[in-house]
Amino acid sequence: MAGMEEPKLPKFDYYLDESDPDVVILRRQDGAFVAAFSARGPTREGIAEAAKEDYRKLLLRLRARQEQELSLDELPEHTAIVDSSGAIVAVNKAWKRFAKDNEGDLSKVSEGANYLHVCEMATGEQSHYARSFGEGLRSVLSSREERFAME
Repeated sequence: MAGMEEPKLPKFDYYLDESDPDVVILRRQDGAFVAAFSARGPTREGIAEAAKEDYRKLLLRLRARQEQELSLDELPEHTAIVDSSGAIVAVNKAWKRFAKDNEGDLSKVSEGANYLHVCEMATGEQSHYARSFGEGLRSVLSSREERFAME
């Protein structure tokens, strides 16, 4: 269709690890294991098929994550998903907008950051709310409470 831009697919490079004389290992650019083949006769077709299958699985995971982000972005409330340790796994657009509007450092309140730590380290006039929220969240994550709400 005219005017429609094709989505860009991520690029993953693969390489063969031949450090073991008996086994050839197909790895992703980050060193992650993909497949192993006998060093006596890995075929190009077999290696290519393993790389294609790995790439297909990576794309499926990427699409699933994008769909999760889209459904999170539909929520009007600022929302973050954290794991059991308090690490932020995903945030929505409203969350990012809230952080920006409140002059927060987005890198400290986005994926990968630990939200419990953020709450503990909060300073300023409203910091007591952040610490209270952190304690409430910690009580749910540790199963002391079934749920926690704060306005």
